[in-house]
Amino acid sequence: MANSEPALRQQVLTIDEAAGKLRLSKSFLYKQTCARAIPFIKIGARVLFLESDLSAWVESKRVPSSIEA
Repeated sequence: MANSEPALRQQVLTIDEAAGKLRLSKSFLYKQTCARAIPFIKIGARVLFLESDLSAWVESKRVPSSIEA
């Protein structure tokens, strides 16, 4: 987990909320969870995301500019 704060105190997002916040399709997020390429929580059939995990995941995908590299 990206943050040491207990999961229940963090913002938990549904697949719809995560897709909206990230501006990605639900199908893309489902594919990422199946590939275990994105951190998620599975409770029964529900797929949930911690907002802090999504932020860390997005940051890990950042490509630095040629000036930064």
